[in-house]
Amino acid sequence: MAALRPAGVVALGTGMDLKCRERARRKCMERLLWDFGNRAVVEVCFESRNAVLDAADKKLIDVLRIRHAIAPRLRAVWAPAVQEPLI
Repeated sequence: MAALRPAGVVALGTGMDLKCRERARRKCMERLLWDFGNRAVVEVCFESRNAVLDAADKKLIDVLRIRHAIAPRLRAVWAPAVQEPLI
């Protein structure tokens, strides 16, 4: 594990009104996905929240791909937290 030299990346949306929570999430996702594109990341796993909210996340990723704001190789998947212990 030490030979892998793991690195962590954190994006925080703080000081936001609860009504702006989804906007803050989108901005954090955009920043993280852009940063991952500058690294050797090929897959990102998001916690599945529900069908409607997951669809909104997927739409954001589609828009970012169209704008060339994320690396084309980056693959995003959604999994329930109970299925993915690292979430």
